[in-house]
Amino acid sequence: MFRKILSALIFSAALVVTPRVLAQDVLVDFANGESISKADLDEYLSRRPDLIATVRNAYGAENALREMVMTRVLVLEGTEKYVPRVGQPKNQRFDDQYGLTVYQTLAKPCTKPSDSEEEKRYFLAHPDAFTIPTSIRLTRIILPRNQSIDGVDAQTKMMQWAHDWSTKKISIDEIAANAEKNYVNEVQGDIGWVTLEGTEELRIMRALASAKAGELVGPAMEGDFVYLFLITGKYEARQLTWDEAKNSVAERAVTYCRQKDAADIKRRLFEKFGVKFHLDAIKKLFQN
Repeated sequence: MFRKILSALIFSAALVVTPRVLAQDVLVDFANGESISKADLDEYLSRRPDLIATVRNAYGAENALREMVMTRVLVLEGTEKYVPRVGQPKNQRFDDQYGLTVYQTLAKPCTKPSDSEEEKRYFLAHPDAFTIPTSIRLTRIILPRNQSIDGVDAQTKMMQWAHDWSTKKISIDEIAANAEKNYVNEVQGDIGWVTLEGTEELRIMRALASAKAGELVGPAMEGDFVYLFLITGKYEARQLTWDEAKNSVAERAVTYCRQKDAADIKRRLFEKFGVKFHLDAIKKLFQN
């Protein structure tokens, strides 16, 4: 699941491919000997324009590749289990339509609680299904880590800006304006409210989750970029009360069941087919 926080914070402006990454370079491989190359990714994106907006840096490309890999392992699983193809070309490796057909054969049924008493028992037994994640409003400054500004590298410049902000010599809006003069591929400044959900694996996200409104976080490096974040608003995670949740228990039960089942199917198939991502090769797609 590609979450709003990652889209808002990490995705950059455009897919930049350099000659150092060849069409046959392996981005992902499988235990059966097959692989996914840059050429495969380009072809898949030509059929999936909905993913193009996410493939704007290494993290976005990795997420798109994970969806691509999920399609492939579903096709492999369906072929192995003789799931019939109806009106679909048999030689298409990344067949989203067939993948969905196979997925539907693997997904377990998710049913609603049958009555109010069962709804109450479900509510008490599944607190995670009724938790509202932390949300924050952010002002973000972003620069490529190899950027040089006023004769210093991006990280040093960010440190100078952070110091000047802390001593009230410069405002965050002035920092954003200065950053925009040097890097225009991203919006500098306010990026609105984002949800810190399912982002524990990212160091920056953990830092933001622990910070308070009004605090400046950074400079922090993630991938090929350096960031400064000012938290201008924050709502902490909390669990819904029964009165708040009682009218949506049935819908939340089905949604939560489907999310957990999807994660389990993905984990099992990735393990079964020995999926391995080559992160260095993926990062090369965005190196100048």
